Amino acid sequence: MQRGATGFIAQQLIPLTVTRLLNRSTVRLHLFAATDLTPSERKLSGVETGMTVEWWGLQDAAAAATDGLITLAGGALGVLLFAERTRSCRLADVAGRE
Repeated sequence: MQRGATGFIAQQLIPLTVTRLLNRSTVRLHLFAATDLTPSERKLSGVETGMTVEWWGLQDAAAAATDGLITLAGGALGVLLFAERTRSCRLADVAGRE
């Protein structure tokens, strides 16, 4: 069970990728798909103050990622990876290997 700043608890996290946003950076970005969500208390850290949670259908979220409406690069990448894996039915394959 994983708790996040979104105000939801995920029963499962499915790894999507590990990447770097900048070529020379040593910081790695780990992206996951969260499934089986349950509402919980939302707790933001100091750097997350002002962040909002929005619900979009996957098709709308993928369009927003490609149209530049999702401006956080990691967020856009996560949406597009999830959309592609869902479309190609590879998300179930990844989840089964956990």
